[in-house]
Amino acid sequence: MRLVGQIVTALQLWCIHRTTQRLHPGWSGCYDTRAAPGSSVCREARDGACVGHMEEDKTDRTSAKIGATTTEETPTCEAVTDSNAVSKKCAQNKCDVTIGGNPYCSQCSTTSEAPVDGVCTATTSTACEGSVTTGLCTQCKSGYFLFQGGCYQIGQSPGSLICADTKASGTTGTCKACAEGYFTVSGATATVDSCVACGDENCATCTVGAEQQKCSKCKTTGTKTYLKGDAGAGTCVTEAECTANNDHYIDNTDSGPNGKTCKACSTIAGCSTCSSGTACTKCTDENYLKMVSGVTTCVTDCGEGYFKHTATDSSLKTCQSCSGANSDLTPAAAGVAGCAACTYDSAKVTCTKCETGKYLKSDGTCADNCTANTEFVKNDPTNGNKCVSCSDNNNGGIADCAECSLLPSASRPSATLIKCTKCGNSKYLKEGTCVDKAECTGTTFPKEDNSNGNKCVPCNDSTNGGVADCTACALTTDSSRTTLVTCSACSGNKIVKTADGATSCIDESACNNGFFVKESGGSKTCEACDSTCKTCSGVAAQCTSCNANKPYLKKTENSQTGTCVDAAGCTNGNTYYADDADPRTCKACAEGTFEGCETCEKSTDGAVACKTCGPQKKIRPDKKGCIDACPPDVSTEKSGVCECVEGYTLEGGNCASSSANKSGLSTGAIVGISVAAVVACSVPLTGYLPLQNEQSKQSYYC
Repeated sequence: MRLVGQIVTALQLWCIHRTTQRLHPGWSGCYDTRAAPGSSVCREARDGACVGHMEEDKTDRTSAKIGATTTEETPTCEAVTDSNAVSKKCAQNKCDVTIGGNPYCSQCSTTSEAPVDGVCTATTSTACEGSVTTGLCTQCKSGYFLFQGGCYQIGQSPGSLICADTKASGTTGTCKACAEGYFTVSGATATVDSCVACGDENCATCTVGAEQQKCSKCKTTGTKTYLKGDAGAGTCVTEAECTANNDHYIDNTDSGPNGKTCKACSTIAGCSTCSSGTACTKCTDENYLKMVSGVTTCVTDCGEGYFKHTATDSSLKTCQSCSGANSDLTPAAAGVAGCAACTYDSAKVTCTKCETGKYLKSDGTCADNCTANTEFVKNDPTNGNKCVSCSDNNNGGIADCAECSLLPSASRPSATLIKCTKCGNSKYLKEGTCVDKAECTGTTFPKEDNSNGNKCVPCNDSTNGGVADCTACALTTDSSRTTLVTCSACSGNKIVKTADGATSCIDESACNNGFFVKESGGSKTCEACDSTCKTCSGVAAQCTSCNANKPYLKKTENSQTGTCVDAAGCTNGNTYYADDADPRTCKACAEGTFEGCETCEKSTDGAVACKTCGPQKKIRPDKKGCIDACPPDVSTEKSGVCECVEGYTLEGGNCASSSANKSGLSTGAIVGISVAAVVACSVPLTGYLPLQNEQSKQSYYC
């Protein structure tokens, strides 16, 4: 019972003082419940203490063996302090083998001794094979294995802490299966160490690295249970030690051959720091941290739907969502709702493609619909649907167009997708395009309209100020500064009519009533007659009838046209008189019944009298013309005018006897004479024809 109590106390003290690596009192080292000598004392350990002891009689049977090597309070290994050789002592600085936390010798100070179970022993022992000349073993005999210059017995302490074999097997002088904390050298011979210490008290298994051993699995008990393997040296660490610098994370899966591990964040592709195996917090310089559905990755290309962002305060490189709020970023980088692809210039996120069902507007936002009239829809399954401004001629619009409608696909000319309905920027709509005002010429004219937009109106568009059937026109300004559309050519056989400055297209036959057809250069126009004319012909002032204000047509000599004058205009010079017979004209005094009359005069009662005749001519008694001589007997000449003599009076234009029917002729006879006179006057004679008898003398003027 005393021995059991000592071992238990030692285990408890180790638990308390293990960080100092100074184990005391009396018993030193740590004991494994799975191997001798610890297995003979304790069957269950927990948190560095034995909680299940073996029965007392079994413990007593092992007490002598353990007590023989561990009851001393002095260190297991004692070395000389200089180069002198002392039997049973280790060479200077050669107590450098640690087994179970205790120091053991790797080379003895005398050449005739070698370490056996870590203690300098004479070479005549059964452990070392061959001669010993350097104070260490180079090969071991059966039942022993070579370890750091000494031979250790298989199945006995302290060799059992190194080799898990319970008896010799395999190659003589080697250990077939090393204990926990040691690496088994594959194919080792008796002249080399078959077990190599992992170099970490918390390591359970290890492998050989390039220069030192690398722990491959940590012990499952204690606090340092996580294997951290970097730069060829695997070590066992606590969770806090693993994650202290944020460059490693804990892998608790415990399903692989390495057990629980402390993995480098670099095992996550491109990751620099992390909080878990799926949560990288910072990527390497060339990579950007991207999070999708809670899973982080490090990428060089953020991909569609994300943009690259580098924080100015922490230099953290991240992939930010084009549609996310992206708050608390420096510099600011708020996304655009509904955006599927974008660019970022360190100041603003610009959306280049919207999600399915949304349209990218010209201001960079994503909308469910485009603005009516000012935008049109451009469907693009590859680059995303867009709301295109009517004026965007690079995307199917028309330059300077302010309002438009989308054309049916079958009627789209080349790359143009719209029909422009209103222009902006002071442009004019002409045949679907927007042009300068100066281009509204020829077949169109400019019309300003602040409400519906400026237009180049076709000359024949009478609903917009044009002229029906007009094919060429221009915008002109009259004397009152009124703007007019002046037509210069008509379609078909119609001609241009100009009336009071306004033009129209009419049939040639309709050019009348104050207008006339004017021919010039092979073309015809309908022009207004002179203001005095009612009708005219040839030129404006060649009247064929007159208006009421100047009702008399004064014809040009040898022409049916003339000028229109009033009555005074007719009598100017007294060579004409105003004839009131319809149509009213200015008749020459010599015309008609006034033959030979050079001047004449119209009285207020409307009677016209000849005033002068030509040379050698006399004015008739009735003053209706001129004759060669006055009729004898019945008339006489006074100042070139024939007057009836006494006893004769002017009747019916002739000088007749004042006595009523003195001739006694019957009425029938007088009528016969008159008829005869008429017949006689029908011959081309000038003058008079005297017809008389004895009872009555009467002259008739032809």
